[in-house]
Amino acid sequence: MSTFPPSPPVKSKGLDILGLRQLDQNIEKKWVAGITTISFRARYLSLLPWIISEFYEREINNTGGKAAFNLNRFENMLARMEFVVLVATRQGVNWGEDGNTYGVIGSSLYTDEIAKFNSEGSIKLPSEKGTSSFGTYVMPCRMFGILDTASQPETPIRIPPRGQNFYHVRKQSLYESTITNIILEGGILTQEMLANEGHLFSVNGLEAFPDERSLLEEAFLVPYIQREDVIQTYRNFFATTVWAFSRITNASMNSSELIREAFHATIQEKFISNTELFWAEYELYRRIHFALELLLSALTSTLADLSEGTIEDVLSVWQKDVLDTPKIFQEIIRAETLSLQSTAKTFDNIIMPTAFIHNPPNVTEARSLPAPRQAIYALGLLFACRKQTKNIKVNGFLSEQKYYLKRVFNIIDEYFFKSLEECLHALLINTVIEPHLKTTLRKMSQGQKCSLRFYLEGQRLRPTGILVRAGFSGDRLGNVLGLWSDIGCLNKNKNGRFEINERGRKLIEEMRHEA
Repeated sequence: MSTFPPSPPVKSKGLDILGLRQLDQNIEKKWVAGITTISFRARYLSLLPWIISEFYEREINNTGGKAAFNLNRFENMLARMEFVVLVATRQGVNWGEDGNTYGVIGSSLYTDEIAKFNSEGSIKLPSEKGTSSFGTYVMPCRMFGILDTASQPETPIRIPPRGQNFYHVRKQSLYESTITNIILEGGILTQEMLANEGHLFSVNGLEAFPDERSLLEEAFLVPYIQREDVIQTYRNFFATTVWAFSRITNASMNSSELIREAFHATIQEKFISNTELFWAEYELYRRIHFALELLLSALTSTLADLSEGTIEDVLSVWQKDVLDTPKIFQEIIRAETLSLQSTAKTFDNIIMPTAFIHNPPNVTEARSLPAPRQAIYALGLLFACRKQTKNIKVNGFLSEQKYYLKRVFNIIDEYFFKSLEECLHALLINTVIEPHLKTTLRKMSQGQKCSLRFYLEGQRLRPTGILVRAGFSGDRLGNVLGLWSDIGCLNKNKNGRFEINERGRKLIEEMRHEA
């Protein structure tokens, strides 16, 4: 028996191999109230306080009034609930929903069980796998005052007043529910049960339950306590919502397009809000981060081809293959040939002012380039970011520059009148090799798996055989929009863009009035 709540889902180790992705995420999370990159669907925020309350009540009744927290029974119960939510969402078409399982926990986990249920019409609820709903949604639940995990070991998950409201609303709807009972105790789920109660568990079913939906809307808009840190969290989330809804009012957009629009408006020094300014800065950090990962990718794959080598050996290989510019560079560089012997200033001059503006960094195509051209693409992105943001005078922009961003721009400034090769050499040492080795060794010292792509032996770099897949940090803003969509304030169209509806328009007017 354990007295501790379940741990969050295990995350893949070694993905943040430069130690920068956490910086990006720390910037963004201040404005999204604990919504994470894996918190997709709003209904889990109301399901958790309800089922945890039911679990506590059942445990107390079964033990004569007092029970210690039993982690095994708790996780088995969560697994059963997650399966019910999945099958209910899939079969929502039977009662007028679209059956969309986007973001539903277990969508790829229960293939065999779903097939069995569909063919036989019943199944014993699985209890041994899944259980990630708590770890996935505990952060937003805490930030919105729905759950509290800072309590005593005997009750490691407390249900505060806001969470209790969800419990009472759902309990009223689920009076004498047979599905609730088998979630708590285990048992056979049938098609008939789903036909009668499935709409109460489907993640697409909030529209039919205004009381539950209203509680979620209130949780998003009204601080659960008048404490300065909580109020500030709500101010930021409120401001993000107002900004995003206002832009979506004019045209349907996804989160990436919203963030890019904020970046473009800032570098053009248009009138922008403080919220827009923040998202522009976030986009800048993501672009720098991707460029540095792309340099790491180019370095690692070249070392693999050489078996081992010095930085000079790598640069020598790159110089031979960057003489002509591929098609992907046409909107970035005004030159048909390149040389690492030309100055960084010359390279800066051939970077188009609109580079990566009309079309964002193309992650897929950049990753498919040969290593030398990956390096030039990364340099083009770094130089473009520096050029586009260098003269911005908007108050507050880059007011808290992170060290690595300063380091990148300072190196370019220092080597501006020297050869591009020298500039690239300094960037590789200070913003790629050193951060990768430090980050990976720190993670290994904490017991995480080794993610070294190379190690240093004298002046030579020896590859470990593991290549790098450069990526663009996924944003949380898309999930903010998705949760608002679930409670009926936005519509998500087939191409993944969000459109504001009448309920959303009314909400934004109320929010502007309150602001």
